[in-house]
Amino acid sequence: QLGLLGTCLGGLGIVWATNLYNFMDGIDGLAAGESTVAGGVGALLLMTTAPSLAWVAAVLAAASGGFLVWNWPPARLFMGDVGSGFIGFVFGVLAVAGERYSSMPALLWLVLLGPFVADATITLLRRMARGERWHAAHRSHAYQRAVQAGRSHRTVTLAMLALTVVSGMAAAIIERRPVLLLPVLLASIALLAGAYVAVERVHPMGGSVEN
Repeated sequence: QLGLLGTCLGGLGIVWATNLYNFMDGIDGLAAGESTVAGGVGALLLMTTAPSLAWVAAVLAAASGGFLVWNWPPARLFMGDVGSGFIGFVFGVLAVAGERYSSMPALLWLVLLGPFVADATITLLRRMARGERWHAAHRSHAYQRAVQAGRSHRTVTLAMLALTVVSGMAAAIIERRPVLLLPVLLASIALLAGAYVAVERVHPMGGSVEN
C-alpha cells in the first residue's frame, strides 16, 4: 500500500530481522527456543488466512524445536551465525509477506517477537547514544547482562520464553479482537520495559566489548 516507501521499509525490516536474531543468539537455547515458540504461534495465527505462510512458520518451529533438544542448556550443538541469520531472515520475510497479502500484519510479528525486538533495538539505540561503535561485538544485551549478574543460561532462556508466550497471547488477542490493539500493545510494551529495567537494576549496561 505504501509503494516504493513500503518496499524500502520491507527490505530494511528483513535486514534488521536477520541481524537482530544474530545479535540475540548468545546463550544456550535462547534463539532456538524463541523461534520454536514464535514460529508455532505464528503458524496458528496464519492457518486460516494464509495456509502456505503458516506451513513455513510451522516448519521453522518444528526444525527449531528439533535443534533445541541439542541446544538446550547445557548445549551440545550451537546454531552459529548462519542458523540465527537464516531464522531472522525467515521471520522478516513472513512479516513482509503477511503485510503484503493482508494475512497477518507485520505489527503482530513485532508483538510476537517482542522480547527479541525490544532487547536488540533498545540496546542498539543506547549504544549509539553513548557514542559506542554500534557495529562492534559486545555483551550489553539485557539477556547477556542477566547471565553476567549470576543467572544461569537455563533461567534466562526460560524467562525469555515465558515473555514470548505472553507476547504470543497478546498477538492472538490483537488478531482476534483488533479493537483491543491499543491497550494490549501498551500492556506488552509495559511488560517488556519492566523486564528490561529489572535487568538494568541488577546489572547496568556497561558497554563491555566481547573478546
